[in-house]
Amino acid sequence: MKASYPTYDAAKADLLGQGFTRCIEPTQGAELFSKPDKVDDWYGGYASPCIVRIRRNAVAARWGDPRNYYTIDFL
Repeated sequence: MKASYPTYDAAKADLLGQGFTRCIEPTQGAELFSKPDKVDDWYGGYASPCIVRIRRNAVAARWGDPRNYYTIDFL
């Protein structure tokens, strides 16, 4: 997974390519992605979903590059 992406579609394609599936957060309609994961090997591990969303980060025009970039937020 990259640190940032130039477009929303690039971030989404990377997540889907890594085995995440698309789901909709029911109360706000936000697009979330999830995949099964294993947590805490010290205690034998247990299954837990890994849930992420794609965040749009706006860059102000005063910085000379008004394009947005996108990152992955782990929820």
